[in-house]
Amino acid sequence: MQDRRRIVGAPPGSVAVHSVASVAIRVDLDPHLTPKALAEYSGLSTRLLSDLLNDPLDPIPSYRIGGQTVRRKRQVKRKDGTVYVLEEEIEIGKVLVRRSEFDAWMARRRNRKPLAAAQLAAADAKALLGARRRG
Repeated sequence: MQDRRRIVGAPPGSVAVHSVASVAIRVDLDPHLTPKALAEYSGLSTRLLSDLLNDPLDPIPSYRIGGQTVRRKRQVKRKDGTVYVLEEEIEIGKVLVRRSEFDAWMARRRNRKPLAAAQLAAADAKALLGARRRG
């Protein structure tokens, strides 16, 4: 005999054929971000992120997909008129940063010495007094 449970809100005569016991939704909580998406996530500019990705001492951990190394020469002119020719190797390709690795990198830079309220108040007062003297 066929199960004839009524579907709530359905027209008379409708029959429930399948019932769902559970629904699983997969959300990737640790995505790979492009520099633009990382800028939105972190609140840092794409220019600053580019500098931090290429930092020689402690760069942001990243992945370069489909990249190749290109050698290029460029001239740098100083104010005194001296011209230098720089040869540099540039890696091109799509850059991705895993969010958890960026968070860990940022955590190493956390300021662990918060300013005391008195220091903040003094800095604010100095800024106000300096603005009044100039204005």
